[in-house]
Amino acid sequence: MMKKSAIEEIQALRGVAFLGVALQHVLGVFIHRPDLAKGDAVAYAALFILAKLAVPAFVFITGMVVFYNYYDQLDYPRFLRRRIGEILLPYLAWTVFYSFYAGPPPESAVAWARDLARNLLTGEGSYHLWFVVMIFQFYLFYPLFRWGFRSIGEGAARSGFGFFALMGLLGMGYLALTWLSYSVIPNVGEPLALSKAWQFFSDYRDRTFLFWFFYFILGGAAGLAVSRWRQWTTKVLWWNGALFAVLFIWVTRQLVAGITAGPAGVVVDVNIATSLRPSVFLYSVSVIVLAYGLAVRLRLSENPLNRFLHLLGRHSYGLYLAHALTLDLSARVIRPYLHNMTPTLAMTLTFIGCVAGALALTVLIGRMPKGEWLVGASPRRKVSADPVRTAGTSTSA
Repeated sequence: MMKKSAIEEIQALRGVAFLGVALQHVLGVFIHRPDLAKGDAVAYAALFILAKLAVPAFVFITGMVVFYNYYDQLDYPRFLRRRIGEILLPYLAWTVFYSFYAGPPPESAVAWARDLARNLLTGEGSYHLWFVVMIFQFYLFYPLFRWGFRSIGEGAARSGFGFFALMGLLGMGYLALTWLSYSVIPNVGEPLALSKAWQFFSDYRDRTFLFWFFYFILGGAAGLAVSRWRQWTTKVLWWNGALFAVLFIWVTRQLVAGITAGPAGVVVDVNIATSLRPSVFLYSVSVIVLAYGLAVRLRLSENPLNRFLHLLGRHSYGLYLAHALTLDLSARVIRPYLHNMTPTLAMTLTFIGCVAGALALTVLIGRMPKGEWLVGASPRRKVSADPVRTAGTSTSA
């Protein structure tokens, strides 16, 4: 299968998505401080919502790249072997690392092996590894998505009206699914709630691919008609920007309304703004379209911001795996000086340390022999001779 030249804006979008992940987790360090002031809590809530594009954007990118590269021809065994090497092997290595980094392992080797197996299956080796468990399911079941497109959605994806009709129908179904996830599943009563199978499903639904399918299919449809998608996202940039502002205010107000003050201080329940909530779903679609349109505008630019986002995008998987470590180290360095800093300065320095540290560590490991076993394969930068052509090569989240 002949390789296609890279879609330049994909790397910038990956970079933005990673920054969103890092920002969410940095906010997690500061948003639960006992001395948090109400004003700071509101500001952190707004930043948290801005960063919510991260996981939906990564799923969208995965769908777009995979469909573009592997829709016409698919050697599934080879496709899966490559994903195992690029995604699961680094995931295994970092799961083992985080299991030791979190504290001393159980005294029994059997207990340690049991805990490790559970962490590998559930993504609980560290708070961010659940995403790898979820995203790999899309690679595993990609032939089913491909078959569905060939049977039902191919013509729709390649025509303007059909695209919107298909996405509208799927969007309504997904909207209902997010309503079930947010309003029904957590409130199921006995005896179903006492079932171990139901508890497992309820607890781990956020890492089940079905609860993220819309973003993957949206990316797949865009991957089958990239030129049309580019044109549309830039055409609607202004009115979608206005829609984004409205949805941002709405979702932020929902999160701010859940802020409470008590003896333990100000409490921000970030679960109110889970991606598996109808309002956040609508917001996520708008922000993906907006971010993609802006990335298209930037794709041929050589300004420092674009180069930086491309650098992050090319190393996004390694950055994702490593950033929890560099965030913890950055927070430890900053902690003794918190009393001399404003919350904003402390958070900014922690964020910079997290991102810069993860980037340095990922690049360093990537240059080592077999470094891709720890941080995944980083695609080389390739510029298409024809900027209108549509393509993509890297599939890491």
